[in-house]
Amino acid sequence: MLPRNYYQAYIWSNIAAAAGDELSESMRAGLLAASMEHGVLSGKQISQAQDRASEIWIEKVSKGILGRKN
Repeated sequence: MLPRNYYQAYIWSNIAAAAGDELSESMRAGLLAASMEHGVLSGKQISQAQDRASEIWIEKVSKGILGRKN
């Protein structure tokens, strides 16, 4: 069993929420609330996770969409 990784959870919930997944939007909101209430993630970690999610989105999702041939 792997330990919980809230940083990675925030990255992937951010990506899935950007793709329109409502459950992931709720998960991301929960992680933000837990961070504010219990210090699960620092503000710096949240910012870094958002930046990483954007990088992954651009690297994987956008290139996949733009790279498709009709």
